[in-house]
Amino acid sequence: MARYTDGEDWYDCAQFEGMLFTVTANGSVAEVDLHPTVKVTVLETESYYDPRRDTMEHIFDVYRDGIVIVVKISVFGREIKEIIRFC
Repeated sequence: MARYTDGEDWYDCAQFEGMLFTVTANGSVAEVDLHPTVKVTVLETESYYDPRRDTMEHIFDVYRDGIVIVVKISVFGREIKEIIRFC
């Protein structure tokens, strides 16, 4: 897992289909852009707690090349455990 800083915080990033995702200190899911500098954008997500897995589940839309991709990220603490794409 790659680790980047924006000068204020460190972000452990998980790569998925050319995108980098991270979990912020307050538990939000964010997309990370590395060019030209590290930019962290918090995403609006539908979130719920899954007690069976002890994870927070975040579901959101990502727009790439005019296509909407629905993504679910499973988070434990500040670690991304799983990323799933829905068609």
